[in-house]
Amino acid sequence: MLELFMLLMERAGLMVLLAYALLYIPRFKEALVNRQSKKDYLVLLVVFAAFTVFANISGIEILASREIVPVHTWSIQAGSAIANFRVVIIGIAGLVGGFALSLPIAGLSALIRWLQGGDTAYIYVTSSLCIGLAAAYLGQFFPSSLKAIQVRQAALSLMGLELIQLALIALLSPSSQEAHSLLQVIALPMLVTDGLGIWLFLSVIQQSLRDLEWAKISQTKNIFLVTQKILPYFSSRMTQESAEIISLKLYESFDLRAIAVYSPKSQLYAYPKSLALSHDQINYFWQAYHGQVKPGQLIQVGDFLSLPIFVKEDLHSLFILEFNSHAEPNPLIEEILLGLSQILSMQYELKIADQNTRLLKDAEIKSLQAQVNPHFFFNAMNTISSLVRLDPNRARQLLIELSHYFRANLNGARNEKISISQELEHIQAYLSIIQARFPDRYHISKEIDPASLDLLIPPFVLQMLVENAIQHAFENKANKSDQALTIRVQVQDQELALSVSDNGSGIGEDKLAAIFNNESVPSKGNGTALNNIRQRLKTLYNDQAQFDIETSQAGARVSCLIPIERKND
Repeated sequence: MLELFMLLMERAGLMVLLAYALLYIPRFKEALVNRQSKKDYLVLLVVFAAFTVFANISGIEILASREIVPVHTWSIQAGSAIANFRVVIIGIAGLVGGFALSLPIAGLSALIRWLQGGDTAYIYVTSSLCIGLAAAYLGQFFPSSLKAIQVRQAALSLMGLELIQLALIALLSPSSQEAHSLLQVIALPMLVTDGLGIWLFLSVIQQSLRDLEWAKISQTKNIFLVTQKILPYFSSRMTQESAEIISLKLYESFDLRAIAVYSPKSQLYAYPKSLALSHDQINYFWQAYHGQVKPGQLIQVGDFLSLPIFVKEDLHSLFILEFNSHAEPNPLIEEILLGLSQILSMQYELKIADQNTRLLKDAEIKSLQAQVNPHFFFNAMNTISSLVRLDPNRARQLLIELSHYFRANLNGARNEKISISQELEHIQAYLSIIQARFPDRYHISKEIDPASLDLLIPPFVLQMLVENAIQHAFENKANKSDQALTIRVQVQDQELALSVSDNGSGIGEDKLAAIFNNESVPSKGNGTALNNIRQRLKTLYNDQAQFDIETSQAGARVSCLIPIERKND
């Protein structure tokens, strides 16, 4: 019995070693984590099929005399049995892929065992199929995430599957005496090694997935650190000075051999030396973004990777990064650089938009449209940074929402009118970040007329009403968890009604008078934003627009009534 136990542990160790090696293959790890597409299923099927073949041919033959033969074989003598890890492989297939994976693996295992021969092969064919069904059924009670599976529970479940096989041996064997003598030899070693095998197997997988998650957390955190380092040096155009500082910051943050930055006319800076690229190769990078390559893509040629900076749809500048041969860019690095490219492009657009708005006669309104509150930006960045460790997927989603928020600010600065649907997307991006900062504080409800979604309004009118309410309506409210906001958009005949209601402390009479009498209002408080909206609507629509405020100690309701305007009008 001890000899069989040691031999089985030897096989278990070898299989765990193979599994550990497979986890370093990115495609297998991706399939193991996602398990969604047909390609993922095929990858898992091939890998588990290979393990099934290995488990069967590496089995330990137990002769009719109960002598143990630790030799790999495809042929089993009459009266012999074989001890292997077939149950472990089928069981893990059930946990990972359910019926779709465990049944084919069980069928393959049954076929191999039948081909190996022996006068009791039918017992193991039957047990393989029964175990495949049982494993898939048990898999339904385990979490879909492999990281969340309790290894102890999985080990006990697999030992239960082994008990099914042992029971079938006792029931289906032609001789109860032979079955009893066989079970005396294999029962305890098989149960113990199956439990240890699944424990080792899952522990290796879970540790590998944790390592992958930590790598993503580290890389996501890195992009925030890099962004915070280089944002202060951005201006509306790339100069040699700013190119040098930004290049050095990027060089320090990534494992680079060299970095260079190009403007449309020339190379602005290179560190520590010019890249080992010919003039034609540099032109290839530059011209690619004027042709078949979209702005949201990176180009890689050998150890070189582009990091483009766009303003609107025009290529503003181009960083070319030369990676060390031992640190070639992987998909995770490329994803981080792509996100960095989008943030930097956005920042340039913000800088250029801000510069342009200063030159316009209606600078007060346009600067209000193009303004991005730095406190909001850094608060959002801090919120995202805090989520990187706790919930990296949520952090990534908030980064996308922040991108949408900035993009909406830029669109508003460029366009005199935008659609209601665009305005609502802007509001949703803002609220997603606010609610991430203050979970369960704000209760937002929306009453949106579907007929209004394609209608046009001045940018930021509704968004500023929402932002103003979030910032000022609840300042004096004691219960911070009972803060409700209602956003309404309704079509009324030939007019569009917009309103934002809150259950805050209302608006003071002095501020209310200042808003409607064009008097100066405090620089801090809800008077400034509301007065700007009222003046803006008056400028755009003259007497055709209405602006009204209803306030009490139970809250306030700010509403606007403007003429309906469609895209083709």
